[in-house]
Amino acid sequence: MLRKLIVITLLAVISLPTFAEKKPDDGDPLALAALMIKDRHYLRAQAILEGADTSKKDFDFKRFHTLSGISALKIDQYQKSLDHLQKAQSLGVKDSILYVYMAQASYQLQAFPQVITFVDQVPDMKAEYPNLLFMKYDAYQQMHQPLNAWDTLKEGRRLHPENPKFIKQQIFSLIQLGFYQSAAELGLTYTQKYQLDAQDYIAIGQALSQTKSSMTAGPFLESAILKYPDSSQAKKALANYYSHQKQYYTAAIIMESLATKEPELLTEAAELNKLSGQFYRALFLNSRATDQQKKLKQRLGLFLMFEEYEKAALMERDLNRNHLLEDDAVRYALAYSHFQTGRFESAEKQLNKIKTAQLLNKANQIRNAIAECQADNWKCRQ
Repeated sequence: MLRKLIVITLLAVISLPTFAEKKPDDGDPLALAALMIKDRHYLRAQAILEGADTSKKDFDFKRFHTLSGISALKIDQYQKSLDHLQKAQSLGVKDSILYVYMAQASYQLQAFPQVITFVDQVPDMKAEYPNLLFMKYDAYQQMHQPLNAWDTLKEGRRLHPENPKFIKQQIFSLIQLGFYQSAAELGLTYTQKYQLDAQDYIAIGQALSQTKSSMTAGPFLESAILKYPDSSQAKKALANYYSHQKQYYTAAIIMESLATKEPELLTEAAELNKLSGQFYRALFLNSRATDQQKKLKQRLGLFLMFEEYEKAALMERDLNRNHLLEDDAVRYALAYSHFQTGRFESAEKQLNKIKTAQLLNKANQIRNAIAECQADNWKCRQ
């Protein structure tokens, strides 16, 4: 996505080289092709160029290869574009825009070392078009050279001090690298100088939540909701923050408010209520969920957590009907419910179908408990 966005933006702002744009004369295919390119008729331009008589005396090969390279780039023929542009350069074309076009073609061909070489050839263009530096940054990222990528962002901040995208990308890069404290400090600097959107608040808030300053993340994310009350992503981020802080009830309230508009979040809201000890509220929210498999698995978990084993055992028909017993973890939970209610045969029936290695030991523990119960009934609750 970043690759496509960078190239589209550059193509939109960089115009046809002036030496290639001449007043068209009748019978001059190069001038006509240049006019077609200027009017964005790239396929027609290419057809004209392919039909040009290159055997004519004094044929302008410099202009021919330049125009052919540009038209090919505009219709996504990147290797062809690069070949023509490099040929134009070898013939003596000095225009720096050629390097920009070659960088774009190389970027799409994922020839990332070439991208960096071409971009660095045009320092004047880097100072004019910030997206060239983002192209260079992403090339280093794709080559797994984070330090060089970081230096490119610093270069961008130096050349474009009023462009917030470079410091913003630095924050995201620090988060990706796990330097949460540095990301948080840079993020707070960013908030003092630039206007933040909801995603900025979320990213910085999440970075703060991973640092020693984690207690400041909550108020920071709350300010995002006050500024962007319709942002569901900001609310989810705040709910996740409170959940990680084990403030489950607060997280549940936020998630419930989201679930009124996004019903798929009902099971998440129910889960948070379960963690906060609100069994009946969790069960109520679970009953409204539309995803039947998620709903039943969660309900089974609710019954087990609150020791409603009879109700859990009675779910067998619904679990089977919705193919949930194909999951050994669900089958084990059902077997445990049968055991707790004294349905030993039903428990054995489920245990015998478990194949997952991690659960076999637990299954054997239940079998041993059943054997003890059958030997001494007074030890077990019937």
